[in-house]
Amino acid sequence: AQGNDLMFGDAGDDRLTGGSGADRMHGGTGQDRMWGAQGDDRLSGNQGNDFLSGGAGHDTLHGGYQNDRLNGDTGNDRLYGNQGNDTLNGGAGNDRLYGGAGRDVLIGGAGADQFMFAPRQGMDRVRDFATGVDQLRLDIGVSDLALLRHVDHPDGVRLEWQGGGVVLEGISWGDLTPEDDIILG
Repeated sequence: AQGNDLMFGDAGDDRLTGGSGADRMHGGTGQDRMWGAQGDDRLSGNQGNDFLSGGAGHDTLHGGYQNDRLNGDTGNDRLYGNQGNDTLNGGAGNDRLYGGAGRDVLIGGAGADQFMFAPRQGMDRVRDFATGVDQLRLDIGVSDLALLRHVDHPDGVRLEWQGGGVVLEGISWGDLTPEDDIILG
């Protein structure tokens, strides 16, 4: 539909599709599927294993309590996995990806992406970290900096901090330039 639409899922497995406006969609308790299409959309899963796709535009996608799949598609998107073991794919654009609690898989896609992490959020994986282009933003305090360590991993380099961590697939510790790639705070 044209215009800025507001849509709600309910109990059951819902399919919500936006149009050319800045749409808002909220899933319900089922396994929901949402497509934002064009415009700067805001999509929120709830309970269930949801699929959210932003489409064209600068979209904001929030997973819910289960194992969700979020696709930003084109535009500078913000993807929040929240709870569960989620898969976040930013697509084309300069995206921000927040895995949240659980063992998440993050894919930035084309563009200069930011991968955001906090303490006690689980061990995640970044599939396509581009050194010198993408950034890791670790929300750990200066007092926790001593707890940040790296270890070799068969798939790349693994960074660990208090109650969390990330495997950057396909790269080694020597590929990273901490002043360019890792930002604390």
